[in-house]
Amino acid sequence: MKNLYLVKILSVVKYNRSLDELLADGLYYSQIALLINEAIENNYVEYDDKYQLSMTEKGENAYSEAKKEVFSQDKSDWVLPDTSSRIEKIEINEVYLPRKKK
Repeated sequence: MKNLYLVKILSVVKYNRSLDELLADGLYYSQIALLINEAIENNYVEYDDKYQLSMTEKGENAYSEAKKEVFSQDKSDWVLPDTSSRIEKIEINEVYLPRKKK
């Protein structure tokens, strides 16, 4: 299971959230069900007496570790630099005139 999907599945279970975020990622309900089954097999999630999903202690630990990996604290990973507007280095006495956009 990818760490991103692990974080999202465990977040859905932990906070009783909607599956809309996973559906927006392009997953089908069958794929989400497989991810939940995989989380149950790994003992991250369990059923209670009312057949509701709840997170185990192992799931809490896995959630916090995967969340650290997925959501990096390094700000350079958040937004990539725009390389399309860079130009070649010019001499100090040269003037750069940008092209007109149509």
